[in-house]
Amino acid sequence: MSCVFRCPEQELREIYLGLVDGAGSSTPATGLVRQLAPSYVPRSIGIHLLPNSRCASAKHSNITGILPILSTKNHPPKIEHQLDSLFTTSGELFIYKVPEMFCYDHEDGATPFLDLKLLDRNGAKVQIDNWLQFDENNQEFYGLPPPPPSGKPQIEEYTLKCADKKGWYESSFPEPSFD
Repeated sequence: MSCVFRCPEQELREIYLGLVDGAGSSTPATGLVRQLAPSYVPRSIGIHLLPNSRCASAKHSNITGILPILSTKNHPPKIEHQLDSLFTTSGELFIYKVPEMFCYDHEDGATPFLDLKLLDRNGAKVQIDNWLQFDENNQEFYGLPPPPPSGKPQIEEYTLKCADKKGWYESSFPEPSFD
C-alpha cells in the first residue's frame, strides 16, 4: 500500500486570497497590515515553495506561493486628508472630531492609533486660555470662539502634529475661521 500526498492547491489559493488585496494582487490586505503592525510591515505577498515540497513539482507550477515579505523599517505617518478650513460661529460651541483617516502610518495604522497634538503658529502647545482646544484622547477640537475684534471674519493658524509610536511625525495646518 502506498501513500500519496496531494498538493493542497485550493487551500493555498484561499489562504493567499485572504492575505492580499484582491485576486491577482500582491498588495497585502489592510487587515493583515493592521494585525502585524507595528512590529512588521508586509510590502508584498508572494509564494515561495520549498524545492522538496509536494507542490513544487512541474504539474503544480501554477501555484506561485505564499510568503509575506516583511520590513521592520519605520516610516513617518502621512497626512491622507488635510484639515484646511474649519468654520464656526462666534459664541457657538465648536466641536470637530478628526476623521479616522486624517493620517495613516504603515507601522501603527490609522489616526486613532497615532498621537495628535495641537500647536499654535509658533509651534508651542496651545495655551489653556486659548478659545480653541484639542482633546488628545478623543482626537477632537472644541471651544467657544469669541466675537471677532474687528467685526470681520477671523482666521487663525495652528499646526496639528500627527506622530507615530517612534516619534516620527507629519503636520497639517488647519485654519479655523469664525465670524
